[in-house]
Amino acid sequence: MQRAVHSARRRVLGPDDQDTLTSGANLAETLVRTGRPAEAREVLQDVVARLRRTQGPHAPATGAALTVLSSVLHDLGLTEEAERVCAQAAEAIVRAEGPVSERAVQARSNHITALLNVGRAGEVLADSRSLVADAERALGPDAAVTLHARHGLADVLRRVGRLAEGVPLLAETVAGYARTVGADHPATLHAHAQLADWLAASGERERAVREGRACLAGMERTLGPEHPDTDAMRRLLAVIRTGGG
Repeated sequence: MQRAVHSARRRVLGPDDQDTLTSGANLAETLVRTGRPAEAREVLQDVVARLRRTQGPHAPATGAALTVLSSVLHDLGLTEEAERVCAQAAEAIVRAEGPVSERAVQARSNHITALLNVGRAGEVLADSRSLVADAERALGPDAAVTLHARHGLADVLRRVGRLAEGVPLLAETVAGYARTVGADHPATLHAHAQLADWLAASGERERAVREGRACLAGMERTLGPEHPDTDAMRRLLAVIRTGGG
């Protein structure tokens, strides 16, 4: 249905009309949700090219479309191309809104993640620290995008071999998630599971077991005892208890 609507708008309004481009972006998001990322990529590449030509490379709509395109490329396993597009999205959004709007902080965080995905962790530590400082100052320490950025910084520290610095930052992030969205929210549980794993890797087995138990209880309450994530947490806790974490 959406494809027919998009085709009709292209025919009646023209391919560069704002309504046509919006319907193209909406069609791409539907294609992603229905498991058709290759088709979504084709639609989005056309939308992005037309937005660049008609509205400019740094227009808000261009940045938004580039963000979705980068995610689609990542889903297709095209991580190098996804990183390049993600950089373009971040540049567009920062140019349009400044570096510390919520969208800009998220876009900068997305680009750091994209660089991690292509094995460039060593390049992003300074940028990741700067991003967290900017987000805390402009948006507050418990804003959703600040927590996401802090979580990302903890992961960067782990990846560059500085786990001892990453663990307290991750613990702070878990506490922030629990304060803002609740201890049983998926974001909190995901970070909490990581914390148990990282504590075990750091040799803090007793604390790792405590955090693992708390995380498992939350998953059992929220997801149910048979959920794959709950089962994975249960197996991780068993490994930690036996000293294999």
